[in-house]
Amino acid sequence: NFPDEILVHLSQSPSLTEIWLTLVPTNIELFRSPPASFFLALQFLRVDCDEANIGIFTSFLNALSAPLVAFQLRDLSYGDLPAAPSLFEAISRFKTLRGMTVHFEKRDHSNTATQPLFDPLDVSVLFPLRSLQKLNHIHIINIPIAFRRREDVYHMTKAWSELMSFEFIIHWNFFESSLRLEHLLCFAAHCPRLRYIRAVLQPITAHWTYDGTLEIPRSSVSHIN
Repeated sequence: NFPDEILVHLSQSPSLTEIWLTLVPTNIELFRSPPASFFLALQFLRVDCDEANIGIFTSFLNALSAPLVAFQLRDLSYGDLPAAPSLFEAISRFKTLRGMTVHFEKRDHSNTATQPLFDPLDVSVLFPLRSLQKLNHIHIINIPIAFRRREDVYHMTKAWSELMSFEFIIHWNFFESSLRLEHLLCFAAHCPRLRYIRAVLQPITAHWTYDGTLEIPRSSVSHIN
């Protein structure tokens, strides 16, 4: 609950490279239209959005001119899910980015235990991130994305050749993942530094067998969850 003038003063410090914020109603307008000198030295950012919507944080990212290396955005409301494409567009501005976590929460929609309010987002929502070729940690939590074509995953993994860990988790039982076992082969083939994968996959049939049509690449992956 810092007053805006204190936040602005702090943000202008050239030694302030890391901050963890929870957006509250008293600061929302400042983050919607921040001053030009806001957090110019920032490299590590974590924001908890308990009482703010995704549009406010997207506006903040679009106005921010900082050499971001890593950021975490947590507790976004499930009701803001349709605005996720604009968020990923804003994230793609930071070519220095090496790690990102985006996490949605279902706190305000308990009646969606069995039925979703929205269809899964198309995988194209992630395409802007292909320009972030320094990414080595990607954690996407509770964002239902439809991986319909293997070539889409192929192009993403080709762009993220520095990737070391990839997490794609959905904790909501009303979405069935479309990420398939074959998609993980793209990560193994094109991300030579990849060590860790945690993902919810499309169910594999009880009688599934390898049919010899997929090339099994050599991989440095040591942990698959």
